[in-house]
Parts: sequence; C-alpha cells; structure tokens
Amino acid sequence: MIDEIAEALAALNSKGTFATGLTCPSSELQLRVEGVGPIHFPVSSATAKKLAKLAQPALFGKRTRTIYDPEVRDTGEIPAKQIRVDGCWARALELQLEHIRRRLGLSAETRLEAKLDKLLVYGPGQFFAPHQDSERSNTMIGTLVVELPSSHQGGAVVVEHRGAKRTFSGARRGNSELSLLAFYADCRHEVKRVEHGYRITLTYQLHAHALSRRGGTAAVRVPAVERLAESVRAYFATPVSSGYGSAPLEGPDRLIYLLDHEYSERSLAWNRLKNGDCVRAQALREVARPLDCEIHLALADVHENWACADGEDGYGDRYDEENEGDEDDVDEGEEEGDYELLDLLDTDLELRHLVAADGSKANARIRPSMDEVCFARASHELKPFRTEHEGYMGNYGNTVDRWYHRAAVVLWPRARSFFLRAKAEPSWAIAQIARLLRSGQTEQARQRLAEVLIIWEQSVRGADPAVAALPVLKLARELDDAELAARLLGPLGLTAMTGAAAETFSESVEHFGPEWGRRLVVAWTARPRYDASDWRPGFARLGGALRAAGESARELGIWMLVEDMESLRDDLAHFQEEPSRPRRSSERFVLEHARQLLETAVALDASRSGDELARLLADPTEGLPAATAVALLKRLAKDFRPAATRAMRLAPLHERLVRELAAQVRSPARADDDWSIALKRRCDCELCVELGQFLRAPEQIELRWPVSAEKRQHVHHAIDDDELPVSHQTERRGSPYTLVLKKLPALFACEAKARAEHEAQLAWLEKNRGRFVE
Repeated sequence: MIDEIAEALAALNSKGTFATGLTCPSSELQLRVEGVGPIHFPVSSATAKKLAKLAQPALFGKRTRTIYDPEVRDTGEIPAKQIRVDGCWARALELQLEHIRRRLGLSAETRLEAKLDKLLVYGPGQFFAPHQDSERSNTMIGTLVVELPSSHQGGAVVVEHRGAKRTFSGARRGNSELSLLAFYADCRHEVKRVEHGYRITLTYQLHAHALSRRGGTAAVRVPAVERLAESVRAYFATPVSSGYGSAPLEGPDRLIYLLDHEYSERSLAWNRLKNGDCVRAQALREVARPLDCEIHLALADVHENWACADGEDGYGDRYDEENEGDEDDVDEGEEEGDYELLDLLDTDLELRHLVAADGSKANARIRPSMDEVCFARASHELKPFRTEHEGYMGNYGNTVDRWYHRAAVVLWPRARSFFLRAKAEPSWAIAQIARLLRSGQTEQARQRLAEVLIIWEQSVRGADPAVAALPVLKLARELDDAELAARLLGPLGLTAMTGAAAETFSESVEHFGPEWGRRLVVAWTARPRYDASDWRPGFARLGGALRAAGESARELGIWMLVEDMESLRDDLAHFQEEPSRPRRSSERFVLEHARQLLETAVALDASRSGDELARLLADPTEGLPAATAVALLKRLAKDFRPAATRAMRLAPLHERLVRELAAQVRSPARADDDWSIALKRRCDCELCVELGQFLRAPEQIELRWPVSAEKRQHVHHAIDDDELPVSHQTERRGSPYTLVLKKLPALFACEAKARAEHEAQLAWLEKNRGRFVE
C-alpha cells in the first residue's frame, strides 16, 4: 500500500529544475565599485585587472572554520559594502526573479528576493572546487550569480543535484548581455578553471517569502489528488501490529514521505519548499483535509548500515569521512572509500523540528518504523554527510554506515494525535492529563491516561527522567491512586527521585505508605543496567526530604540507608582484599560511598543506623584502612562544618586512627641491616608462601628461583600489585629459566617517607579532634 503512495507522489513532477540560466541586457545595470569607479560593459581588460588588484583572496568554510586555501578556492572577492548598483536594475532584477521562480518550480504564492553578497573576480588559472553553499538565514533557499560581460575563456559553472548535472558557460566573448544563473542552496557546484581573461560576477543570496499567511502552494491536478487520497485512506485503514503488548490492532501510526531537497532547521517552511517537493507536499496537504489528518514538515536524520565489498586488497581499515561543512561544504575529492555497496542491512530514522501547516513548531523527536516511510529517491542515491567504513577484518567487517540529512512530510489521523504525540513527548501528555484533572474532567483524564500507559515505558525511555519526574509525581498525587502512581513512576528510576523531585516523591511516600515506596525502590534497583552510583550523590537530599515529609517517608529512607550499608560492607571487603596498585583506583569510589551514607544518616536523623555505620568504618579489620580513613576525614572536614561532622558519630574512627598512627610513629626505625618486607597480598598458594618467606627474611637480599613461565608471571603480579621495592628479572638459561629477585635500597627511603606521612596525619587528627569528637 505504501508503495502505491510513493508511486503516486513520484508521478507528481514539477516543471521546475534545480538550476536555471537566463540573460538580460547589461544596459539595465549601472555598477560602481569603490576604489575602481564606474564599470562599463563589456568590462575591459584594464578594468578587470583593477578589480582583480582590489579584490582580497576569497575564504571558504570548512566544518567550523573559515580558511584560505588556493588549492580549493582560488579567486578574489570585493564585499557588498564597496559596491553600488544604480539604474533600472532593481526593476529589471525583479522581473528576472519572477522567471527564476517559475523555472525553479516555486509556487505562485512565493516571492523571491535577491540580496547582494559580493563581487568575485576569477583571473587566469583561478577556480572554485566542488562545494555546497550554506543557507545563511531562515529565508535563504539559493544563490544567484550575475556574470558581467567580459573577455575570457573557461570558468564554466557545473551544478549538480541528486546525481543530475548541468553546465552553464556564462557570457560569451563579444556578448554584452548579463548572464544570470540561479540554483538551490543544496546543489553542489564548481567553477571550472579560467583559461585566460577575467570572469567577473555579482553573487546574490536568494530568499523566499510567502505572499499570504497560508504559505506557498502549488497547483495539483484534482484527479491526481483523489487517487492519492484513496491510497492514503486505504493505508491508514490497514491494521498492523502495534508492538505495544495487548493494544488492539490499528492502522499505521504515520505516513512519512521523504523529500528530495535538503533544508536546514532555519529554512524548513511550507512556503520555501523547492521544486517537486512543493508540488508533492501540497498534494499531501490536499489529502490531509478530507481524511482529517494532521500534517507537518520535519527534518529527517537517516542512518543506513550496508554490507559492502572492499576494493582490490580485500582488507580495509576503518574509514571515517565527515562531509558536513559550515559556510561552504567543500568536496575534497574523497568520495566513498574503496568499497561497493551490496545489501542494506538496517535503516533507522529520526524526525525532529516539526513544522505544522499553520507554521507552528514543535521540538519533539520521533523514531518511526521504517514501514511508515516512502520516498521517490532512496537515501543511498544521495551524498551522505558522514560515512564510516569497516573493512573486512577476518571474521567481521565489510560494512559501511552512512548518515544523511533529509526532510519529510509527516501526516497522521487527527483522532490519534494525542496518542502519537504522547509517544514522542511524554511530558506534554502528562501536562494535558493534569490540565483535564484540574478542570474537573476526571473521566476524560483517565481515558487519556489509559492511552498513555500502553506506551508509557517505551516513550519515557528516551526522555530525561529528572525532567519528567516532577510533573509525573504531581499527577500521581492528583490521581490519588497508588497503583496508577506506581505504574507512572516505575520507568523513571531512582535517580529521578533524588533531584528536584525529591520533596514531591517524599510526600507521595508519606501519602501512599512506606511499603508502596519500598516496592518502587526494589523494582528500580532490579532494572537492567542499574548503577547505584548514579543516584547516591542525591541520597542525602532525598533523605532530608523523606524525613521532612513524615514518619512513614522517613521509615523508607532508613530502610534504604540500611540496605545500602550492606552494599558498602561488600565494597569494603573487596577493597581490603585488593592489592595496593588496583586499590588506588577504587579508593575514591569507596570514599565517596562512605561519605554519601554518612551525610544521608545525618539528613535522616537515623542515630541507630548512624552508629552502626560509624562502627563499620572504624572496625580495624572490616572498615577503612588508616590512610583511606584519614583521607575520608579530611574530605569531610573540608566539605562540612564541625557540627555536621560531629553529628556523623565518627569519634570511634578518629580514636582508632590516633592509636594506630601513634603506635607506628613510636615504633623504632628500621635498622640499617633489616631488609624484611611484609607481603600484603592475601594468597595461600605455594609460590606466595615461598615469596613471603624471602621477603620477611631480614638478612636475605637476593633469591634465585628456577620456576616456569606461568609461575614467574604470578610472582611478577604479586610484587607489582603490592608495589614492593623488589626487582624481578628472568635469567634465560637452563630449563626452567631462573627468576632473580632483589630487594632494593628504596625500601629504606619508602619507610622513612611513610613515617613522615604518619607523623603529619597524626598531627592533623590531633589538631582537628574537635570536628569529630564531642
């Protein structure tokens, strides 16, 4: 059915073209250039040379930069502020623009305006490589080039659009007429090298304006519209699987027709549609009215994944080409890499920046099914703005990803507007339901909510939970229905409840009860890809809100705190078991986890749980190692006032650290002949037992150890992970090779450094005792 629609739209061809050339008498134009004077036609060689001398090297846009590169663009330019145009040119140009409008296939409801941009001078050997102009304003749709009559050869302009090319030679030798060339902004074009003489042009930006409020229209034959309407009616009446569980079979959600020309967010408008796009969009507007469909324009981002065949060598590296430009998108000669497209493996499409028939705009993002999409021209026939090629790598590869910027006409039955917009903008749907509730239309609000719940989890998945949470929570309270509230909140996740929505969520828990909140939290923490570190930074804020909401809400907070303390206990156990080097990478995580729970316990005023947490951290075997614990106390002292740190009940941890550090500082310094080293690694294997004996031996400095490669690797890791001052080298003679271990003199320097650190830590603890001890 959708193929019939595509064929019907493809048959609606415009009489217009993407580029057109025409001539007019030069007597209509009186031109003066500041620094040169009046320009007479045909332009003499002497005047042309003066213009070339006055002109500055022309720049061009490359992605986000404006640069000069004579290998890409070699021409001179004179800005519009130095150019004065007099005579009857304004009237003559207006008449020419009407011819151009018709030839470009623009509707009769559109008026073209030409704004002077610059004067360009191409001397012998100069050119401009293939490029594409950008649309520099909302209304710009193309470029007008007025070539002044002058004696030159070469400099032809080649304009390309969607694989079709047209060549314009411009003014001929001895001709005194102006040569005009107009083309759409999404056309790629180049100026061929000038062989001799000077090619001189005025360039204008072409802007499209609507003559009426209804925007541009194009005449479409009634029989063609009627046939198209029948196909569209049958398309929407054909049931398809909804993909939303038990939802009944209905017609397709939307009909999406991809347009042929490119449009930017600034230029996408009904009155600025180009050529055949204008005719086909108008036909769909005519169809939408009797079928009671809403219709929009939209930008369409297309991504295709293709199987491909590599070039001559059969193998390829990853190839990434970015074609998108800024002011002028220059073709640098790099086409599509050394591959051939074979089979289309996958396609996805995102619609954005919707423009309704009345010109109003919406920022919704829609990811439709490709079964809803039709077109006259396939995307792979167009030039992608980005390409990534994965060459054959043995057991994978031979694929290419391509991205395209397109535009589309989108229509859907008005009766399904709420449901479809709810899928794309869940926050809008929630606002509409809340408005119905506040106006007393409770039954209609519940009907709308029933529609939303069918697709709620999928539609809210792409939304920002932190933004969606507050209106959803408010609606859940207004509904006063615990089950509906849980269904609405379920897809949002715990992270969304720790931000701006914390207070409203806490009030809901107090209203519906702690068991309601506990079921939600359990469901949230059981979700795939759940990561507690995402919500813990906001746990203290949530704890304060739960405490303020009432005892039922505070009960949930204390339960969450106790549950997460068990998680901290597990983290500490893993942390204690890790060797020195890996432990440093996880120390920050453990510190942050402990800090968050301490702050939350205070926010909840959970004295019993706070005491238990403090005892866990202070435990000499299960709690934090001394160095890590000191780092935690320093962080807390920096972030909180003394009253807050005292409320965290950390006196036992502080006292334990003072005792341990004081004992280490009082212990005698290492003797000069004491080479004993403690092995921290907790491994009971024979290798580590023998390694430990060598390390603890105070007089043994070297060990020669014949062991296999696998065992040598284990010993290497034991020494490196604990960062022991021991060298380990393999003597590659005999079988097995001999592992040579030597204790290093750095052992004594490390111990001296550690003693100094212990003294500094002890001094800090004594100085800041009042921050942690009542």
